Amino acid sequence: MRRLRNAETTLHDDADKLAGMNPPADAAGPTSQIAEGIKQVADAVTAARKDAEQGNFARLEQFKAQISTDPAIVRVRDAIIQLVNLDYNVAGSGP
Repeated sequence: MRRLRNAETTLHDDADKLAGMNPPADAAGPTSQIAEGIKQVADAVTAARKDAEQGNFARLEQFKAQISTDPAIVRVRDAIIQLVNLDYNVAGSGP
C-alpha cells in the first residue's frame, strides 16, 4: 500500500504543479489537459488503494489491466503530442 500511496502523492503533486504553471498561450490547453489527466489517474490510484486496504483488489487489478487505454492516459498522451508538434521539449534534459 505504501507504493500506491507514494504514487498517488506524486501524481497529485505533479498535477498541481502543472495546473499552477503559466505556459505560453499555445501550450496552455495541452498543459491543462495533462494536469487534469494526471489528476484523474491519481484519483483512480487513490480509489484502488482504498479498496485494496479493505481487502478488495478488483479495482486495483482492473486499473493495472486497463491503464494503457484509460481515457485520462489517452488525453495526456494526446496533449503531449500536441506540445511536441508545437516544438516544445516535453522530455526535459534527462537524468
